[in-house]
Amino acid sequence: MPWLIGLGVVGFVVLAMSVAIYFVIQSTWSRQSARSLVASTPLSGEELYPRLVRGTVLIASPQGMGSGFIVDSVNRLVITNYHVVGRQKRVTVVFPIYDSAGTLITDLKSYESHIQNTALRGNVLAVDPKRDLCLIQVEQLPTRAVSVPLAEHPAKPGAVVYSVGGSGAGDNLLWRLTKGTVRGRVQRQQFADFGSIDCMILETDAPVNPGDSGGPVVNDRCELVAVVSHHRLGNRLVSGNIDVEEVRHFLRTHSSRR
Repeated sequence: MPWLIGLGVVGFVVLAMSVAIYFVIQSTWSRQSARSLVASTPLSGEELYPRLVRGTVLIASPQGMGSGFIVDSVNRLVITNYHVVGRQKRVTVVFPIYDSAGTLITDLKSYESHIQNTALRGNVLAVDPKRDLCLIQVEQLPTRAVSVPLAEHPAKPGAVVYSVGGSGAGDNLLWRLTKGTVRGRVQRQQFADFGSIDCMILETDAPVNPGDSGGPVVNDRCELVAVVSHHRLGNRLVSGNIDVEEVRHFLRTHSSRR
């Protein structure tokens, strides 16, 4: 997979064991679990970045490496792409770490040397290949971690969006920020090298690089509008992201199975 960074680059250790899973998901997936993350007024990229990082994670498995985000801090739930996890039942979830002054650490070597303190086991609860979505439950959350709330309305063409992901791992620059503009929304079947997806896509002009898959795409109030998924082969500056309405439907579907 051309945009997945190999597991060896990051050096994460993943346990591959089958477990029986029982979970409870809250029926609401909006502002209530992450009020501290949402801004009352539009934010600049510089203002938004430290907020968004707190809700972003890295996902490592034998399938590869990608990104993800906390969607429910109460139940310790994380979302990423299906193609990041594949058929794995357990993955490693890595959270941001900070130095004694509270400054975000982006140096990959620091995470590798403190892997026991930065990585947690995650159990895969549900997948939806057609939406390229995966739901994970982690054992616990760091004190700084917050969930990324779902926007009430889809993003419109021309809106500015931001994402944070792991594409800088190979360059020793984790939690890389990407900015883009919404090109439009479209329901379509999209073919990619990991398979076929069939859902509502939010197109942007933001670049998608290895390790970004599964990361949050937010508006200027730090509300989720999509999930990074893929880039359009043969197109310039066209990336495909799973629309927030698909995320909402995915969560509602699996919360109804409790």
